[in-house]
Amino acid sequence: MPALVEESVPAAITTTSKPGGRLGGLVGSRHARTVGAHLIAVPWIGVLLGIVIVGLVAQAEAPCGCFFTSTNLLTTAQEFSYVALAALGGAMVIMTKGIDLSVGSSMGLAGFLSADLLAHHTAAVPAVVLGLGVGVLVGIVNGILITRLKMQPFIATLGMLSVVRGVALGWSQGFTLYPPLSFTSLGQGTVLGIPNPFVIMLVIAVLLSLFLRYTPLGRHIYAVGGNEDASRLLGIRTQRVKIFVYAFAGMLAAAGGILLMSFLGSADPGAATGYELDVIAACVIGGVSLFGGEGTLFGVVLGAFLIEEIRDALVLDQVPGYWTTLAIGLVILIAMAIDQGRRRVRRVAQ
Repeated sequence: MPALVEESVPAAITTTSKPGGRLGGLVGSRHARTVGAHLIAVPWIGVLLGIVIVGLVAQAEAPCGCFFTSTNLLTTAQEFSYVALAALGGAMVIMTKGIDLSVGSSMGLAGFLSADLLAHHTAAVPAVVLGLGVGVLVGIVNGILITRLKMQPFIATLGMLSVVRGVALGWSQGFTLYPPLSFTSLGQGTVLGIPNPFVIMLVIAVLLSLFLRYTPLGRHIYAVGGNEDASRLLGIRTQRVKIFVYAFAGMLAAAGGILLMSFLGSADPGAATGYELDVIAACVIGGVSLFGGEGTLFGVVLGAFLIEEIRDALVLDQVPGYWTTLAIGLVILIAMAIDQGRRRVRRVAQ
């Protein structure tokens, strides 16, 4: 019998104790705590449970009783895909212990640029590629400001948020563009009845998950966030890793912006304002630690879905829209508390 158990019970209690006795209770208690620790250590389990609970409550409380209809679920899948796509890149940034506040501005600029090029008779493929290229450029600038000029990620990307949004507003002069149907078909089309944006996001999420798990660069991203100094001593080029993740995050944000404006059928330079908060919230709720080195993209997708599900549930329940911000804020605080709990559990286990 382990020493811990022997010290916790009287000498009269031996291995012949009945299962229902004190010894059995202690062992059962330890087993329960171990199972609970494992559940807490897996971030997306709580998110999945939250999705189920919100869905059941919304179905029961909505006057129409239509939450679980295929139409509503497909609409939710369509609407959360843009944030989820940008959050996949944002999660990689946070995994390196960084942050990107320029995500929403990159979405707006890239979407407007692609729509503007198409409105001036540029072919669809070059227009989309150039829009993605703008996102990559914004990400590279972020990475250089952080790695070369040693700016704090919060300050560097906050400045780029205003710069990139200002470029979009200045370029458009505040006018909204209406691109041709060749552009809108990308965001409004479906594959076997499933919205294109959701299919694209899901494919990219799967590929990126495999990339993070099975490639050296993917493992380096986790390593840099876990311990940058140790990673540098091991020969990992930490600055290049950071520039890569910011550039990649910029590209995914641009992809989300292009799909968003394609779905809307219009290009507003002010579109996606505030989306950076939803992106960060999706990452945190999905279990990506702000301390770096932890997280899964599966959890990020679930986190983005939970945010949109809450919005949808409040709309169906006829709750005024301004309560949505409060609800999402509470979910973020709960997610942060769980993250802190996971870290304490891990320290105790070690």
